[in-house]
Amino acid sequence: MNKPDEERNDAEPDVKPGGCSCGDPFASLPADLRPKPPVRDIGLRQVTCPKCGLVYWTNRKMDVCVLCE
Repeated sequence: MNKPDEERNDAEPDVKPGGCSCGDPFASLPADLRPKPPVRDIGLRQVTCPKCGLVYWTNRKMDVCVLCE
């Protein structure tokens, strides 16, 4: 005779420890509590040209865009 905790339904896929079959151990956590992926520093910064107001990404030290320079 099987006890209820020993019964197994083979139609359902195995569930990982995170509560999901996708393999993500943090899948059961809310989005704001999941660990964030590491931010890669690619050396660019977003600036606004003080002369024309163009918003662009650059790795240069000056904020004036190439067109106004």
